[in-house]
Amino acid sequence: MARVLAIVLSLAVIVYAANYLIFGAQISTVQEIPEGSQEPLPPAVVEYEPYPTAFIPLAAAVILIAGLWANKEMIAWMGWAILTVFSVLFLFSSGGGLLPLDGILLILLLAITFLRQRKMQQQVV
Repeated sequence: MARVLAIVLSLAVIVYAANYLIFGAQISTVQEIPEGSQEPLPPAVVEYEPYPTAFIPLAAAVILIAGLWANKEMIAWMGWAILTVFSVLFLFSSGGGLLPLDGILLILLLAITFLRQRKMQQQVV
């Protein structure tokens, strides 16, 4: 069950990254007015520009899913580590939205690894 939930959360990371790749990040610009002018500010112009850095969480989620799918926890942990580094380094831009998913994935990966270790210990005895 934890493995399925981790895969679903990784798919959510892929959707999040794809949104930044396809639609882009929102950038608001305000036109400059001369100092001392009494005119009201013009409305802000909102543009969306592609965000190529979103390839990092996309690749991390694909690595994580590949590791979970193949029952290779080390590969899944590597994908989680890449996602965590991205989330922390880009905390105040696109990484902040990934931190809750990152925390939940940590708990799920710990549970998956712990249960696999217990299963392997029971098989040895």
